[in-house]
Amino acid sequence: MKVLAALGGNWGYLCAAAGNVITFGLLFEPWLDINGGSGNIKSDAFGKFQISSSLMGLWSGSPPPAATINGTWAVLACAAIGVTVCTTLVNLRARTKALSHLTTVSSVAVALFIVFALVHMNGKVSDVRGMLGFGPFRDLGTQAGLMMRWASGNGRPPVPGLRQVSYTTAGLTSEAWYAGVTAVSSAVAAIAQCARNRSSDVIRLPLRIRRPTSTETPELDADPKQTVEPES
Repeated sequence: MKVLAALGGNWGYLCAAAGNVITFGLLFEPWLDINGGSGNIKSDAFGKFQISSSLMGLWSGSPPPAATINGTWAVLACAAIGVTVCTTLVNLRARTKALSHLTTVSSVAVALFIVFALVHMNGKVSDVRGMLGFGPFRDLGTQAGLMMRWASGNGRPPVPGLRQVSYTTAGLTSEAWYAGVTAVSSAVAAIAQCARNRSSDVIRLPLRIRRPTSTETPELDADPKQTVEPES
């Protein structure tokens, strides 16, 4: 019972902190998973790449440009997650409105940073996919890479009009979407708890007006100018 009493009024903040911890773990999972003709590329929210490529365009005169992902939003999200978790734990003991409001603000900040990171990485999909490109097919270096891949048994060279080539589309992974869902849900839980606590502090006026009972007699103000004449 003491534990439940200590958690009273903080359930929303605890859910927000738990959701932020899950979001923190998902930040280190691959958010981009791209498969191309020359390999595979994965990247997390911080812009760390895991590249597996046969480097077919290595000898090309114009190799595919390297893509970069800005991990600033992920770093800001980590800082806001730390604030949310710390203020939630301290508020279990202190129970101050300032800490409650800070927890809510930091939870909303985490959601915003994660959404910004999703938008940023979604815009980088085409750039990262270009890293697995072949380059111009008329380039001798590209043709050499294609023939060497075919000779090593890793694929067949494309022949115009005779051989069908399939390309895999790329995009955000399920871990990236899960991070967005947990971050937004955590912010909603913190906002709901803050709104509930504020509504409980509002002073409500009584809906009923208390009327005197039969045993209670109202007091009349005596008028000093009025005199009571004795009955004859």
